Amino acid sequence: GYVEGDFWGGNKHFRLRHAWVDFKFIHFGQDWSFFGDKDIWPNVLDWDGPPSGVWRRAPELKFYFDVAEHSRFDIGLGSPSAEVMYSSDIDSTVSAASQRMPDVIAAWKQTTSFGHIRATAIFRNLTYTSGTDIRSVPGYGATVSGLIKTSSVLPNTLQFQFVAGAGIGTYLASFGGYNFDAAPNAKGEIETVPTVGGWAAYEHYLSKKWHFNLVGGLSLFRTHEIAAYGIPGPGYTAVDSKISLDMLYGLVNLMFDPVPNLILGIEYNYGYKRSTHTGTITTPTAVVSSIDQSRPAHRISFGMFFDF
Repeated sequence: GYVEGDFWGGNKHFRLRHAWVDFKFIHFGQDWSFFGDKDIWPNVLDWDGPPSGVWRRAPELKFYFDVAEHSRFDIGLGSPSAEVMYSSDIDSTVSAASQRMPDVIAAWKQTTSFGHIRATAIFRNLTYTSGTDIRSVPGYGATVSGLIKTSSVLPNTLQFQFVAGAGIGTYLASFGGYNFDAAPNAKGEIETVPTVGGWAAYEHYLSKKWHFNLVGGLSLFRTHEIAAYGIPGPGYTAVDSKISLDMLYGLVNLMFDPVPNLILGIEYNYGYKRSTHTGTITTPTAVVSSIDQSRPAHRISFGMFFDF
């Protein structure tokens, strides 16, 4: 078994992060969702990591089996939670309901002498209310991830993860996990939001004590056509319009290990977000077919890790 917590929640109270039990071929409790790959994580100071990272903690029940040498198959259920996001500006009669069906997840992992490769699939049943009706819409997705050792002497590694699907936004690290799984179309219906993303990280040891990391990633969200909504910020009215959201991420750091279990580092982060609205958009001066909003972000971090 394993239990882990912290006080990062911001309310000065203890927060439970992990609490799980592993027995024979059963894994039960709160852990990183096995829709992602908890065996890969870039060595970075950034708390969230790349925006397309599939790192979500949730209660789950997993059964795992060794089907061949160095090959493992997982299948189980994950807590769906009620994190389906809707905008009251689009349709105030639509809201998230108590999710009736758990997420169904399956995974396959092959371990080799140079690392591992892993593939997963997920099916979701997103439940929502529209007026007095309770309805649902399916969500689905898949990931491919891996870790490749690039040196037999130093622990240099290449790690990556790619994800695609619809209605799986809450599994991604973007916006702290509060992404758009689905959006109402102002007709009493809801449609899942297609999502594509990926990241790759390379760690290189210059010596046994000095090493650096390069990380790049992106997340892409695309909605269906929405009957009417207000564009955040300027407040323009968009009719029969679509929303595209692109997020880019880059990172480089340099780390120093003066003694075992102690890491000192300096890190530069770059982020870029662009939202595009395409359709019929009314501004104070004219009616236009599209509007782009974009913003870059930069950050320099200094940090220390100490394992004890």
